Amino acid sequence: MGADSAKKLVNMANQIAINNSHYNSDEAAADVVANHLKRFWAPAMREAIKHYAEQDCTELLPITRLAVNRLP
Repeated sequence: MGADSAKKLVNMANQIAINNSHYNSDEAAADVVANHLKRFWAPAMREAIKHYAEQDCTELLPITRLAVNRLP
């Protein structure tokens, strides 16, 4: 996966996290974000964001990081 593709996935995942940041805690928001990624993202997209998080998670918001860590 190229850097541009990874950046797009990071931006998309962060936007989902921002849209769900109204929950009472980061943990609750991360559960919602992880569920969204499981339901609506293709397996290749989930694998790519997990790989990004393992290599360089500097661009991931805290909620996004928590959500990605919840992916199987």
